[in-house]
Amino acid sequence: MNDELAHLIDAAWEGRDALSTHSRGKERDAVEAAIALLDSGEARVAEKGADGAWV
Repeated sequence: MNDELAHLIDAAWEGRDALSTHSRGKERDAVEAAIALLDSGEARVAEKGADGAWV
């Protein structure tokens, strides 16, 4: 995930009280882009370490 996307998602999390399922704009776009990266396998939430454990 690129730095700009991570920054937008982190900022949205800090202001999460102002967000809802109806929110639109750059915050929603960033979350949807992150989900697309995860779905496509371009980004991962865990990886296999040298000892075989997932971290």
